[in-house]
Amino acid sequence: MVRIEKAKQRHVPAMIEIWREFIDFHVEKDPIYARGDDAHHFFERYLKGFMESEESQVLVALDGE
Repeated sequence: MVRIEKAKQRHVPAMIEIWREFIDFHVEKDPIYARGDDAHHFFERYLKGFMESEESQVLVALDGE
């Protein structure tokens, strides 16, 4: 059963992996989406900024653990 909860630090690596898959899928459609080798570090900071903000909330959908 899928449940929705507030994202925690332990979820960040999986969210980064999903983001990589998302970008890699789109780069096949248009090279403008190509990412640098260290782009995941920028995405991680971006994501954590939202997770730490009082004005936003990051949610994850979990299937099992």
